Amino acid sequence: MRNPFTWVAVACIATIAVAATLDAVRSRESPSSPRASASRTTTSKPASTDPVSTILWLPTGTTTGEGRACATPDECREKWSRVVAEAAGYKVVENTGSAWVARGRGRSFYIWAVESIGAARLTNEGYRVLRRVNGVPIYTDGLRFAWRTRSATVWIEAGPTEHSQAPKSNQLRSLVTASRTIPLG
Repeated sequence: MRNPFTWVAVACIATIAVAATLDAVRSRESPSSPRASASRTTTSKPASTDPVSTILWLPTGTTTGEGRACATPDECREKWSRVVAEAAGYKVVENTGSAWVARGRGRSFYIWAVESIGAARLTNEGYRVLRRVNGVPIYTDGLRFAWRTRSATVWIEAGPTEHSQAPKSNQLRSLVTASRTIPLG
């Protein structure tokens, strides 16, 4: 172990082991919702991005049956939208406090869910049906996509940078399918 490169390699391995141990300990904790008290409107823009600093548990009895129960419906929708993005094959890399940032397939976008919004309200707020995916109407205002599930409205918007691109409307099938098959309460 006289070679300095050997010491660097040992230090890197030790750092990784400590980080893995800390992640394991954090995953057993009950994290609080970063946006439990955030207001919800269809026209709200996701907050500025912050790196994800905690591992969130899935709600018991409200999505996949793992983890702990949600404290509020907003918390359930928050966690559920992350599960939807991951089930659709995207990597969730950040939480803004009001949305997740998902990446994959050359795309980077915000994803969040709110209580179910009626078609008439979406239309009144300037959204139009762009296309249907698996029979589900996809609404847009030219900036965001939205679609309704049984108990939520899912929103997609390019982000977090001005160069980010959301999935195109013909690339939403995996997200729509995941949102329609993964139960939310």
